[in-house]
Amino acid sequence: MKTFIICHQDLPCYHLPADASIVWLNAVMPENTQGLHIIPGYEFIDNAVELHKQLSGAIGPMVIRNIAAEMKLNEGSLTIWQYRKFVTRENYGAPSIDYGGTHDVGIKEASEKPIIPHLAEGHQYIVSRPMQLGNLFQQYIAFHHVSDLLKYTALAVDLGVISEQDSFLFLNCAHLIIGGIELGTYPAVWWQSAFERLQSVSLAFVENFTPYDQTDPYQKRAVAFCQERLGSYLLLKELSAAHNNNLPMGLFGTVHTVTQNGMYARGT
Repeated sequence: MKTFIICHQDLPCYHLPADASIVWLNAVMPENTQGLHIIPGYEFIDNAVELHKQLSGAIGPMVIRNIAAEMKLNEGSLTIWQYRKFVTRENYGAPSIDYGGTHDVGIKEASEKPIIPHLAEGHQYIVSRPMQLGNLFQQYIAFHHVSDLLKYTALAVDLGVISEQDSFLFLNCAHLIIGGIELGTYPAVWWQSAFERLQSVSLAFVENFTPYDQTDPYQKRAVAFCQERLGSYLLLKELSAAHNNNLPMGLFGTVHTVTQNGMYARGT
């Protein structure tokens, strides 16, 4: 299994698995006193700096897909984590007070031994347990501007990524997998194909639209928020079809966020 960890300002603050590669999304490379394997991510995508501004966190998996294609990762699973977020079947830290379904873990605990994505026997996924929603439309509008989601959904239909019927099921989906297909462990071949379709929607969005609110540093990341939700829907659809709507618990793990004091706050 290959593990990719997306970073753009700081290196990971937890003990990495031995096979991990840092995908560094910044024009200035970091000091590497630990001797980590660092891949200069901007070299794997055209117009990297401008795209990063437009796509925010949505660009990371696009870079990883290009790296995976060059490495010919055509078997087994691949793992995608972030500089302070990881998904494992083992639990660390404690349940988050503010972010249901996730755990907060302090740097000390996360640094004690390697964090490794152990697959359950017979499975190729480790993703966040589905979070119960009213529906995805209601959940999105509670925190973001719905016009961005509606434009993103329309593009997904126009590009053939989802059908017209899927658009209804997507917006009414009662569950969300945190991170979608951008935070967890997935079959390498399936992930590359699925993310290729997903990124086509995100790239079309930035070519045709701008987020509703570009002044708020949080809300201007609309493409990343939409990409996460459509990725979650595509993942749930794939898993439900593969397991006849009876999803094994071995597929699921917990999203962990590493912080200085073991408590995560938005924007930190």
